[in-house]
This record gives sequence, structure tokens and C-alpha cells, in this order.
Amino acid sequence: FNTNGGFTLVAKFKFSGSASGAEMILAVAGVGINLYFKRHSDLTMQMHVQYNDPDLGTKLCNLYNVPSVAQNAESTAIVFVNLGAKTVSLDLSGVQHTASCDTGFTLPDIFCGYNQVGNGFWATDGEYFNGVIHGVYWYDRVLSGAAAADVLSRIKVDALDTVGDRCNAADANCQVSISYWSIRKSTCP
Repeated sequence: FNTNGGFTLVAKFKFSGSASGAEMILAVAGVGINLYFKRHSDLTMQMHVQYNDPDLGTKLCNLYNVPSVAQNAESTAIVFVNLGAKTVSLDLSGVQHTASCDTGFTLPDIFCGYNQVGNGFWATDGEYFNGVIHGVYWYDRVLSGAAAADVLSRIKVDALDTVGDRCNAADANCQVSISYWSIRKSTCP
């Protein structure tokens, strides 16, 4: 994944049971890099970006202890990691959360070694996601708020998504880096 400048994650999901520990909506890792968006418990959500810089040590760009969404309710998330502004922001079902990244935080391109949607903690291969993921889309740049909202509107519940390859027709350079379906097949673009 090209991460020069940041990325955008757009998801629609529903939790239908208690958290089984840590439920990954999306987890991607490469050499020295860990990214995940998960329900940590019934009460909290987390967006975690970690890079183990060989010169500067571990640098983080995280949102921890974000109040979780209600059980059995359709939920949405738009995550922006903006490397220029050194911020991570999460719109979780209409509620905005923002945090600053560590000083010196950067993120090189990611060469996939691990990817997961809708599973339990890192070491498990089983399906421990109590609910349903309607769609997860990752763009290798920071989209505009309007473009991200357009993607979210095209993730359908109980129907085929209409996102296609682009976030909207007006932005011909906005290609999907990774989606729910490519991760479920355990492939990296």
C-alpha cells in the first residue's frame, strides 16, 4: 500500500453480541508496521497505527478508548490518517474523535505480511466477530470528507455495494487499495 501522506478507511458494520476480547474490523501488518481498527471491549473502540522506525524507535498514531457503538445497530466509521497534519481522526456513527500522532511519526509504504477482517485477536484464525461487516474500503490517500461520505453511502446492507473501483466519478485518481473482499481472500493488492 502506498501510504505517502496517509490513508482513509471507510466501513459499515453491526455488532450483535458481546466482544470476544478484541474484534478486528480491519487489521493489516507489514515489516515493522501494525494497523488495526477494532472493538476492544463492549465499551471501547480503537484505531491503532504503529511504525517501528529503525532510527527513531516505535512511533504511534492512535485513538484509544473511543466509546463503542450500540449493539444491534448499524454503525459506520470513516478514519483519516493524515501524515502531513500528523493526526488520526475517526467519525464513528456521526461522532468525531481526533488525536495527534507521536512527534516524528511517519509511515512508509506497507508490504503486506498479514491482513484480517472480522476476526479475533492477532494470533487467532477463527471467526470471533460478533456481528456483520457490510463493507470495508481502504484508500491509499486521505480522501476529502465528501469523497469518504460518498463511499460510505455506496456500502449497502444486504445488497451488492456500488463503490466500484473509485470513490466517486469526479476523482479519477482515487483507486481502492484494499477492500473487504480482497482481504477475505487473504491477498494484498
